[in-house]
Amino acid sequence: LLRIILMLFILMHHLIVHSVCQSVLTGTGALSLEYATYSVLEGFFYVGVNVFIIISGYFGIHLCARRIWALYLQCAFYGIVSYVFGVVNSSVQMVPHTFVTKSVFIFSHASSWWFVTCYLMLMFISPFLNYSIRLLTKKQYLFALLCMTFLQFYLGWFWQKPAYDVNGYSLINFIYLYLIGGYLHRFVLDDNIAHHKTLLFSIYAICAIIFGCCNIMRLYVNVPMGNLWGYNNPLLIIGAIGLFLFVRTFRFKSKIVNMFGGGVFAAYLLTDIGYVGDLLYKTFGDFASTIPYLPFRIVAIVVVAMLLLFFVCCIDLLRVRIMKPFMRAFDWLDGFIENNGRK
Repeated sequence: LLRIILMLFILMHHLIVHSVCQSVLTGTGALSLEYATYSVLEGFFYVGVNVFIIISGYFGIHLCARRIWALYLQCAFYGIVSYVFGVVNSSVQMVPHTFVTKSVFIFSHASSWWFVTCYLMLMFISPFLNYSIRLLTKKQYLFALLCMTFLQFYLGWFWQKPAYDVNGYSLINFIYLYLIGGYLHRFVLDDNIAHHKTLLFSIYAICAIIFGCCNIMRLYVNVPMGNLWGYNNPLLIIGAIGLFLFVRTFRFKSKIVNMFGGGVFAAYLLTDIGYVGDLLYKTFGDFASTIPYLPFRIVAIVVVAMLLLFFVCCIDLLRVRIMKPFMRAFDWLDGFIENNGRK
């Protein structure tokens, strides 16, 4: 359920910054009710990516050939779909070389999928991270997280040192968030947070509101230190932890939600690459400009994001069925590794 909510956040964020109010991201223009409202909403939506990685760290990535192959097939499928869509829509010409690089060599050439690149690297090093998560004592773990916090927040985000992580669009930030998720799994018990729902949501909400206020202040004050929209922004990481722990206090089970939850990543793949995404955001931007009242535009953003997510999840369920025979291509390799590991 949280994965579905997070993907809705990401889609609504993209609809805002790519369609209805691009100045929110660039910090240009004059202050208006629209700019202020979208800035605060962005504070609530923009934590989505960070929470996704915290979830991965909480449950742990179990590296195997089948998972890598499944990710490749999913990315290649939507790379092909988007390129063919662009050809049909006359936004790109069919070039065999480009078609191959957008499908067969999808990891190395689909540069707009920065998340996929970083997540793939995180998958590859996850066994080493998982081993550390299991063996470190609580004090050792906290000390390691404090050291990484110093690197991420102070040297990277605040001082913008190129040798560190200046914006959070990197493997370093993913490792940091993954380790936070692992710490929450090992040392933060459900009983300790069960009675703190209000506090945890307040942390998330306060960080979101402060983020929005800082974005509004950007119109008047030029702060040279700290990238507000960097994923290693302390507000975004603290807010992500608060949201994750808040949702963790609930108990919820649904096979239907789990079924759709497995396909939400497809919504990112299909809308964050050219051809499909460009047309989507332009069309929605033209549509939103015809809506005279801000509350109605916000409702339109929510409704379109929900419809888009449902539509793409249905496509992905069909894709999984079609590709099921191909999914077993590397099962022999996993079996070989597992059997030799036991020996």
